[in-house]
Amino acid sequence: MLLPLKQVLELVSSDSLNVPSEEDVYRAVLSWVKHDVDARRQHVPRLMKCVRLPLLSRDFLLGHVDAESLVRHHPDCKDLLIEALKFHLLPEQRGVLGTSRTRPRRCEGAGPVLFAVAQAYLTLHWSHPVPTHTYSSVRLWRTPCGGGSLFAIHGDCEAYDTRTDRWHVVASMSTRRARVGVAAVGNRLYAVGGYDGTSDLATVESYDPVTNTWQPEVSMGTRRSCLGVAALHGLLYAAGGYDGASCLNSAERYDPLMGTWTAIPAMSTRRRYVRVAMLDGNLYAVGGYDSSSHLATVEKYEPQVNAWTPVASMLSRRSSAGVAVLEGALYVAGGNDGTSCLNSVERYSSKAGAWERVAPM
Repeated sequence: MLLPLKQVLELVSSDSLNVPSEEDVYRAVLSWVKHDVDARRQHVPRLMKCVRLPLLSRDFLLGHVDAESLVRHHPDCKDLLIEALKFHLLPEQRGVLGTSRTRPRRCEGAGPVLFAVAQAYLTLHWSHPVPTHTYSSVRLWRTPCGGGSLFAIHGDCEAYDTRTDRWHVVASMSTRRARVGVAAVGNRLYAVGGYDGTSDLATVESYDPVTNTWQPEVSMGTRRSCLGVAALHGLLYAAGGYDGASCLNSAERYDPLMGTWTAIPAMSTRRRYVRVAMLDGNLYAVGGYDSSSHLATVEKYEPQVNAWTPVASMLSRRSSAGVAVLEGALYVAGGNDGTSCLNSVERYSSKAGAWERVAPM
């Protein structure tokens, strides 16, 4: 409370500030101001410019920030509040609305965490140092998405500790999930939909590596297994899949800040066992199975125009392939072409608008 203004500004503007939530930064700023409110109220606008208001929940913005007299009665602070609410209300524009205040903090010493979910590998970038009770990678066991009989379906999870080169049991998911979609948003890993051995699921849960716990999230509007899932601009997208009766071409988007799912335009093709990846600020739905044939077709979703458009088809038909983005190119590896499992690999250049083969596995 006795720190001078200069040091407070340096702290709250730092990208490497280690805090569990931006709410803590906001509350700390107000506590510092109110410790000597008559002398410090003049600094509120400068301090609020360093608080990442867009990263606060809408309920917190309206219930605390907008209700705070030190904030709401200053024009500059009002502009910051409007900026934050606009970020919430226009999720499809977040790519162009991004500023230094929309960027999550990442403390020094934080490192990426590798998650492996059966055939899917994900990197979760930590904003906080890894606690001693969690590990540098986590494996969530499920049966493969593509064909075959289901030998076991469960929610057991294990973590790989690179320091000891050993696997350890961590918190299990609350629901058994096979054919699940997985993606990371911020510091959380999301398990989306899937199949529990009886029915296809609309439920979603998220894993917090800091507390080693899973918690339920808002369910999707549609049951989906064998779906494609990806994250873009802090939003979670779910596309295609199977609802227990038919292959799907529908898609929806989850906003963790709002806690809501919103339908987006459907793809032109029904896709089960589809894979989705993010490249150059757009989403690509790659291959899949449409109930009659395995697909080589690919569609691109542009958030700013809220539409899917076809792009060049792959050189091979593929369902349940592995997808990854590396050095500005989209790589697709393996999968099934309807006749056999594949070891071939190809990559797509958005600049050239074309696919080319690379070395097989």
